[in-house]
Order: sequence, then structure tokens, then C-alpha cells
Amino acid sequence: ASNRIRTLPVPAPRGTIYDRNGRIVADNVPGYSITILPGPADSVRATLQRIARYVDLPASRIEQLMANMRAYGREVVVDANVDFASVAALEERRGDFSGVYVAMRPRRRYLLGTAGGHVTGYVGEVTAEELATEAFPEEEYEAGMVVGKVGIERQYEATLQGTQGVRYVEFDARGRIVGDFGGVEARPPEPGEDLHLNLDMELQRWIHRIFPDTMSGAVVALDPSDGGVLALYSAPGYDPNAFVGGIPDSAWARLNEDEANPLFDRSVLGLYAPAS
Repeated sequence: ASNRIRTLPVPAPRGTIYDRNGRIVADNVPGYSITILPGPADSVRATLQRIARYVDLPASRIEQLMANMRAYGREVVVDANVDFASVAALEERRGDFSGVYVAMRPRRRYLLGTAGGHVTGYVGEVTAEELATEAFPEEEYEAGMVVGKVGIERQYEATLQGTQGVRYVEFDARGRIVGDFGGVEARPPEPGEDLHLNLDMELQRWIHRIFPDTMSGAVVALDPSDGGVLALYSAPGYDPNAFVGGIPDSAWARLNEDEANPLFDRSVLGLYAPAS
């Protein structure tokens, strides 16, 4: 039986976000992702159910992945943020997982955590609804890519987003990876551009530290000389790191059902009388 060659996308690292003093606000660390290639529905579903023994993959997510595969007719990212232990477990049993490949993938990291959740925003996998809008043109975006969802990540998506690379991977007749195909030159990804903010990270942290836990509200600090924003704080907040690789349904429900409304950005969307 002859081996088959497939082109697979190589995710590009997003640009690094810096504060006014050159401190890193958001960067990338090495991560792992699991992707599954299209195939007969029954066999793909059975493989996903086997993967679910090693990674958090609820039945609802399996059905969503099956629907995505039907809609796009191409590989789908099963989990964009897998820990090394799960990767090792899958690799040890590689023969059980035809059509599955594990790859290094840049993983977003937010150094301000909850102190800066509203201002940095977070990234997530692009949705079918987003791909249908002008904000995500089809010559630059495709299913499986990670994009800015809210905050600075969304506002400066076009700057921070890099250009995906391509690798050519050889599979045997059973859909197992043989290795990279040497006959065609792979194209490395191009990282996104860096972003330098006017924000002062230490001031943002200090406000978070002194802001009373029991209160909701916002703090905006401006530079009187030029009106530049030095801090933009909203409480209660959320940790954007929880969204990297996809937030679990239970955690998303908790954030949405919280009466204090931590997802609402009071510093930008709240209506307050001046000096109140």
C-alpha cells in the first residue's frame, strides 16, 4: 500500500505585547495540540472517544468536532492546549490513533492574569460565525486558527496575527504518521508583529492589589501630559489564561452565571458620572 502525503498548517506565533517600559504583558510559550484528519464518521468518532481517555473531551465537544469536520471536510483541532503527560500517553499508543497527529503549537500566556484580563482580552479558536464576517477574510483565515476574541487581542488582531506555515506529512495506509515528507520544502510560519502599549503594567498590578475584593467598579489612570492611558482596570475580572486552548463549558457557565458579572468590562462599557 502506498503512503499518502498531506499538507498541514503550522500555526504562527502571535506578536508579543509589551507595556510602556518594555515589560512583557502577553507572549507565547511552547504548547501542544492534537489534530485529527477527516475519515469515515464512525471511525473518527471512535478515535475521538479513545482520545477522551487521555484528555478532557466531553461528548458535546466530540459532536461539535464531528460537525466541524462535516462542514469543512478537513482536519480539525481536537485540543489546542494539551499537557505533556497527555501527549506522552498518546504517543506511547500511537498505533491506536490513526489519523491523529500531535504538534508543537505556540500557546498564549498573559503575565498580568486577572489584573489585566479585561484590557488584554484573550484568544480562542476562530468560529464558523467569525469566518463568515469581513473581519476574518478567507484569504488570511481558516478553521482551526487562533484569533483575538476581546480586548487588545481582538482590537489589534490584524497586527498580532502571523502567517501560518505549511508542513508536508507522510501517512501510511492506516492513517498513521510516518514522518515529514522530504520531497517538498516546508514553509515556516511568520510570527505576528509585536505591540507596544502605553499601559504601565506595574500600575495596573498595584490597582488590582489595592482594589477591594467585595467591590465592583473601574479605575482609569491617564497621563496628564498627553492623555495616554496608563491603567485600565475593571473589577471583578477574570484570568485570560483560563481561555487559552478553549475554556471548559463548566468554567464558562460559572463566569456567565456569576451575579457580579466578571466578563463585563466596566472601565470601557460602564456608565458612571464623572468623579463618582
